[in-house]
Amino acid sequence: MAEPFAFVKDRNFRAYVRGLVRRHQLLAEGKEDSDYAELLEGRMSELWERLDDTQRQEMRGISSDLNWLRRGYLPAPKGRRKEDISKAETDEFLKLLEAWDRIGARQPAPHS
Repeated sequence: MAEPFAFVKDRNFRAYVRGLVRRHQLLAEGKEDSDYAELLEGRMSELWERLDDTQRQEMRGISSDLNWLRRGYLPAPKGRRKEDISKAETDEFLKLLEAWDRIGARQPAPHS
């Protein structure tokens, strides 16, 4: 049986996560149009092509979570309300975070 969340060990996946977190930091700082943001987006596009479908789906979820944090925990304009999220969904999210912690995939974003 395959190891749960084995795909997070992939270096391209981890590099994309770091870039995604940094990209969201730039958005929060109002620097989305900076030269650095443009370079970062180019690198992330290259990495995206190296991800498989499972990894891409996870990235979409991570990006959604980062948007939620950046909006101050408010749902997306058409997003679900906190009370509409099931316990099973919350448990699955927590299992993913625990798996990331076990392999050391969650790392702070670099400071500029």
